[in-house]
Amino acid sequence: RVARWVFPSALAWLALVLAVVIVYETVPAFRAAFPAKLGPYIPVTVPWFGALGGCLVSLAGISDHNHDWNPRYDLWHSIRPLVGGVTGAIGCLLLLVTTQLATRGPIKADPAFYDAVAFVFGYAESAFRGLITTLTEVILKPGTPRTRE
Repeated sequence: RVARWVFPSALAWLALVLAVVIVYETVPAFRAAFPAKLGPYIPVTVPWFGALGGCLVSLAGISDHNHDWNPRYDLWHSIRPLVGGVTGAIGCLLLLVTTQLATRGPIKADPAFYDAVAFVFGYAESAFRGLITTLTEVILKPGTPRTRE
């Protein structure tokens, strides 16, 4: 069974992330304390949406594996929103850079696009790892033909 503190911790993370986003959107003084963007393109809300994805996948995992819980994942669920925030932000940045390279120019997407991308990478870190693997192959092995498995 799931450790007693894991589910309340996941709910607390969800409440915290949602509260920060809601306060950011509704309290101008709070919003003014943050830059609008992280760098020239990425909205400051991107890590929060990545963290939200991390919260939701953590809650789904807790629910799905309540009866066959592996205690090795206790710590993972306590940091999952932080990992989601980081993978969401970096994944969004990598997607932006690769898109700009492919189109040979800046792309124009509204902040909701970046937030959605961050949520997906925050929720599905396997997609983030796949992006990293693909980019590593392209950058470190240019011109090497790929073999299909």
